[in-house]
Amino acid sequence: MNLKEYLYQKNINLEEFSRQVNYDKNYLSNIACGSKKPGIKLARIISKATGGSVTIDELLNYSKNSLEAKISNLSIELDKLKKLQSENQEELEICNTKIEECI
Repeated sequence: MNLKEYLYQKNINLEEFSRQVNYDKNYLSNIACGSKKPGIKLARIISKATGGSVTIDELLNYSKNSLEAKISNLSIELDKLKKLQSENQEELEICNTKIEECI
């Protein structure tokens, strides 16, 4: 359920909800209408304030497939960084050896 549906079903106006979560009602209005996404902190606050009726995933428009794709991409990037780190470590060791030979 999205925030707009929740507020309607619970008969809560935006001003009241904004006081409850301590955020600007205009910003919350944009979130409820779908024109803006909240940050993770606000998404957690909204989800908690709604008793989980409005989920973080719903607020951030995450789906299982999109999250899995993001995790896969991050894993690939992490592997690349580890490889670069290993290569840089090897180069550093070679440089240190050459420096020691010169001293």
